[in-house]
Amino acid sequence: AGSEPATFPTLTIDTPDPLPSGQVGVAYQVDLQSSGPPATWALVDGVLPDGVDLSSEGSLSGTPAEGGNFASTVMAQGGGQMVTKAFDLTIFAPPVIASTGIPDGVVGLTYSIELEASGGDGTFDWAIIAGSLPVGLSLSGSGTVSGTPAAAGTSTFTVEVTSAGLTASAQFTLRVFAPLTITTTAPSAGVLNTAYSATLGAAGGLP
Repeated sequence: AGSEPATFPTLTIDTPDPLPSGQVGVAYQVDLQSSGPPATWALVDGVLPDGVDLSSEGSLSGTPAEGGNFASTVMAQGGGQMVTKAFDLTIFAPPVIASTGIPDGVVGLTYSIELEASGGDGTFDWAIIAGSLPVGLSLSGSGTVSGTPAAAGTSTFTVEVTSAGLTASAQFTLRVFAPLTITTTAPSAGVLNTAYSATLGAAGGLP
């Protein structure tokens, strides 16, 4: 009697979708898993992030050079079988602080400004890591500088924003001025048909 042809269990791709996320500039590796006969792997559709490749052994590895959402389809082939599976992979770029400056404040007047950032996973946590805000103001975790300045002066401080485990920082200077007031209570009297000159006084505001 002739020998029976070799039979293999069904080939399946077991790695769940989506793939674990990664970060720009941080080494990434995921070993794709399959069941059944030994398999070789290949990318058959879509794209991987720049810097990341799929080996024939199923290792998805490299150092991502760009952030974004990447859709790809891989193929596993072995034991006379071929299966494919689609995967989504998200690579997070470091956050970028978009705010380049913040407006001045005035003693006794309510102040509120929201710092802005992009990148990361779209959620941002803010903190002051150096310096301090003017007395009466505070920075919330969501990036809002608010309060009522209590004294005139100039404050320089550094904020840090965190998103997807990545950080960025920037330095800001916030000036607080005293309210503008007119100090002249009453100008001097004039004389009819005589040249007149009086200088009005003011304090506060911009120096």
